[in-house]
Amino acid sequence: MTGPSYIKALHGPFPQIPMMPTGGVSLSNITDWFAADAIAVGAGSELCPPDLGKQGKFDVITQRAGDFVRAVQAARQSK
Repeated sequence: MTGPSYIKALHGPFPQIPMMPTGGVSLSNITDWFAADAIAVGAGSELCPPDLGKQGKFDVITQRAGDFVRAVQAARQSK
């Protein structure tokens, strides 16, 4: 079991433990993570793929970061 369903399953017997996934987080599933009671999400290569940094495409990285911020805000509001 992995993904948001795993966080949800762990949260049942351990409601006092804050959960924050750092793998498998993408723009398309941020809402699912927060719906599963994650308190935050960590995004690595989905947010900043290595090639973008190597190519100096910091404007694209900045845009992606804004997209992630908006997705997190929307996910938190929909809870």
